[in-house]
Amino acid sequence: MSWNPDPRFTAVPVQASPTLLILTALASEAQALVSHGKPEVGLVPPPGELRRIWRAGKSEVWAGYTGLGAEAARAAILPFKGERAPKRVIFAGVAGALRGDLDVGDLVVLEGAVSEGGGLAETDAGFTTVVEAALERSGLASRRRGMALEVNRVVGAPDDKRALARRFPDACVVAMEDRAAIAAAREIGAEVAAFRVVIDRLGDSLPDLSPGLDAAGRPRALKLAAHLVRQPGALRALPGLARSFGVARSVLERGLHAVLEL
Repeated sequence: MSWNPDPRFTAVPVQASPTLLILTALASEAQALVSHGKPEVGLVPPPGELRRIWRAGKSEVWAGYTGLGAEAARAAILPFKGERAPKRVIFAGVAGALRGDLDVGDLVVLEGAVSEGGGLAETDAGFTTVVEAALERSGLASRRRGMALEVNRVVGAPDDKRALARRFPDACVVAMEDRAAIAAAREIGAEVAAFRVVIDRLGDSLPDLSPGLDAAGRPRALKLAAHLVRQPGALRALPGLARSFGVARSVLERGLHAVLEL
């Protein structure tokens, strides 16, 4: 593990592990937190990035992003195994709705996640209650508790989402990392909680922009432009997607700042 010392930390002893580790999948999801910290390179493989958050007189918190997909989420958490293990891990981000009564910006506190292949990983019940209380204190009452479905590709077509909802009736939202992140946190011996904010409703069509994004979800200008030329429907959907992401990200940022104080 290597360190990039920040002058603000000179009076603060470096710890071998954080007390709390907060992760998202996308770089843009973590921006509200990582903008406050100093990069800590060498601990997790790219595209993941971690930063130590400065909080005078408070416990050690690291925050960052893992990159897209289950393998990236697992690879970002497992290096904390053993003496490096944090006491608590929180995984959060945006997700698609699998229930018709969930709207853009609704917050779902996860009780666990299941993969399409049937693997199940459950969050820690006690810590989940603590996280939910912190969210409520910040004015973010969760729309519901429930499960997430982990998939290995973007699911944006309404018919595809409805088909998944029928196959997995306990799942409220669909994303690409939750089961892996929760399972990895359990594996390193940490308490784990997770929440998601809805970015697209069950009946919304979400364009797949992944061919134009890097592994952390950041646009690659030339490849994104080429993809949009080939998929004009995705281009037409961009304004609506931007509005929805703005709503969801605002809720997510409030939630991340709320749990930062735990």
